[in-house]
Amino acid sequence: MKKRDFTMAWRPLALLGALLLGGCVEVTEAPGEHVGYTGPTRPVALDAGNAGPVLARAWALLDGVSVDAPAWLSDVPVAAAGGGSAQAAPLPGPLVLLRRALGRLPGPGTGAGPVTAPLSRDWHACVGGGGYYWEADQAFPGEVNAGDRYVLEFGGCREDGGVLDGMVILDIDYADGLLGSDDYRIEGRADFVALRFTDSPSGISSLMDGVLTFSEQAVGGDWRSRLSGERLLLRIGAEQYRYSDFVFLAAEDPLGWTRAADFVLDATDLGGRIRVTTLDPFLFDPLDAGRPWRGALEVTGAGGAWLQLVAESDARHISLWWDLPPMDGIADGTATLNWQDLPAWHPF
Repeated sequence: MKKRDFTMAWRPLALLGALLLGGCVEVTEAPGEHVGYTGPTRPVALDAGNAGPVLARAWALLDGVSVDAPAWLSDVPVAAAGGGSAQAAPLPGPLVLLRRALGRLPGPGTGAGPVTAPLSRDWHACVGGGGYYWEADQAFPGEVNAGDRYVLEFGGCREDGGVLDGMVILDIDYADGLLGSDDYRIEGRADFVALRFTDSPSGISSLMDGVLTFSEQAVGGDWRSRLSGERLLLRIGAEQYRYSDFVFLAAEDPLGWTRAADFVLDATDLGGRIRVTTLDPFLFDPLDAGRPWRGALEVTGAGGAWLQLVAESDARHISLWWDLPPMDGIADGTATLNWQDLPAWHPF
């Protein structure tokens, strides 16, 4: 398994013991206001004219909103159809931004993140300019433990090919091991408050806002991650996307990668709401991460109309099934095509 960029050591200790030792400082409620979704919310009327673009968009956002394959394939394979509306600027999704925030937590002896005693508020400079305020309510100085809270408030932080502004609040439920190694586990909650990433080459911005519960672990060479929550807002340029009742799953082992997701999506570029369900987890070959060789998803729109996408074993083709108005509960037909043709596909 590829080693992660972040390294931080955790020694889980009893929170009760920390309180008895008086090792905490109180973090006041962090400032900042959440932003909302202002786009359409009515169910999308699926038809022959929009079937291809809707499926392509659902596939492109399946991994949890990062929508650029080249920018992510070196770490977390993206689910993105080639060409057309499925391509976008290299803007990171919640898993990438979450792990950037985790990488700033204390790592005794690693040089990663603040390593001093608990601080009520401290400023840290970023490599390319700007920086962030770091505020901690720790059970023990210099360690990450269950019950800790960390507030990171970014101001023009220039790193990783972009500029980061906004806030992340991390509540830790469990921490053990060395993040980035073959044996670690971390669980908790991340509250993204108007967190904006501006891509330096293109100038295009993405904004993420909402709360998610996260769990990430590695055992031997197997890595797994789960993100879930009730509301997550993404803005890419002028477009808005709101996830509701979402679950994103990712896993890696020496034999390949797995991706799955279930969510309700409101989107301005779709003109309303769809439900996306992974019928079969998508499996990727590590040597060809751009396309899966197995997996299936279903998109449901107004009136129960549905579209299904099934990855073929050659990792180059997909099979499509659909039931569009007038619906009868039986597939109207099937088609097989290349991935790159998906955005322009229409069933009739």
